[in-house]
Order: sequence, then C-alpha cells, then structure tokens
Amino acid sequence: MRSGTIHIRFTEKSAATPFYTKKMPPVQSKKHWLNISSKIENPQMHDSFYLSMPFEKSDQDIKETGDAKGRENPNFLIITTEDIQTNSKKLESFIKHKGYSGYTVKIITENSNPDDSHYESGSSAQARAENIRNYLRENNRYLDWGIEYVLLIGNPHPGSFNTTSSIPMMMCYPSYISPTDFFDCPTDMYFAELSGNWDLDGDGVIG
Repeated sequence: MRSGTIHIRFTEKSAATPFYTKKMPPVQSKKHWLNISSKIENPQMHDSFYLSMPFEKSDQDIKETGDAKGRENPNFLIITTEDIQTNSKKLESFIKHKGYSGYTVKIITENSNPDDSHYESGSSAQARAENIRNYLRENNRYLDWGIEYVLLIGNPHPGSFNTTSSIPMMMCYPSYISPTDFFDCPTDMYFAELSGNWDLDGDGVIG
C-alpha cells in the first residue's frame, strides 16, 4: 500500500456521559482544535465528548501573563534575572506554551526593593540564593499561591556571582568539622524544601 485516506469520526456511546476522564484532559487550545477539526468528519460533535474549552484568553493575554485559566495566583514560577528575561529569544514562546497547557506563569526577577514580582538582588551567590528562598517563603507564597513548579533560569554556580546572570545553587556542608576539614555540596534542594531551617545551629554553615 503506497497511499490511503484515514477517516476520523466521533462515535457517541452515551449521550449522558461525556467521553472525558482525568486521564484524558479536554482540548485546551483553540488553536490546536482548529488545526485538527478540519481533519475530522463530524467536528460539530466535539461538545458531546469534551468539556468546554477551559479558557478564553487571547494570545496577547497569554504572552503577557501566561494566564490560561484566569487564576488569581500563579502555579508556575520562573525565577531568573531581568537581563535574561529581556534578552532571551525563547522565554516568551515558552510562557505562551505553558499558558496553552493550562498553567498560570509568573516571572520573578531581581530588584533592590522586593515585592510579589521581585526577589531582593543580593551582592553574593549565597545572599542571592537566600533571597530567592526567602521570596518563596515570604507571606506563605509557595502554599497560598498553590505553586506547582519553579523553574530556575540562570548561572547556577554557587562560587561565583554576576548580578545579571546568577541564579545560584546553595553551597551546603553536610559534613563540616572545621574550616579545613569539611565536605561541601551545591544543591537546589534549598529552594524545594522550604519549611525547615538549613542552619539550625546558627553558625552560618548551611546544611
């Protein structure tokens, strides 16, 4: 067989129960539906099998906020620097993609005056890592906002610092006996485990 024609049709099994479960999410992008509807013989049957489109946001809305479901708070944070945000050629399309996938995206960058959209800049790798963690913890953001994902975009090196590119891991010392006898380990778990004290004895040695 060198060629053929595929015919796709919806077949209704039960008018009372839409063919939809948590394992089969509704079509989430109007653009995607427009692309495939021309290839289906009876696209008018769409509403019998899928729930309504979960958002009515325009491309411009998603470009600016990544808000796909009208959520008041974001559930996907991108923590980066203002310089990276300004100069990235891919970030805008990534945010748009996440918006079409059902996420509400918010970009967080550095500033000398921290607020809901900025973490405090800091003047060293350790200070910036601490400030990013504090941002997530302050006002119980990570719980109250219902944050599901945090994407860190920047230079992760914990031993060097550049104000325009550093999103450093925290250098931790799981085994610290003295300033000349220790084992160090950089980690971004510092931004995931937000409920505990990483310097319980208060000696300034993290982990």
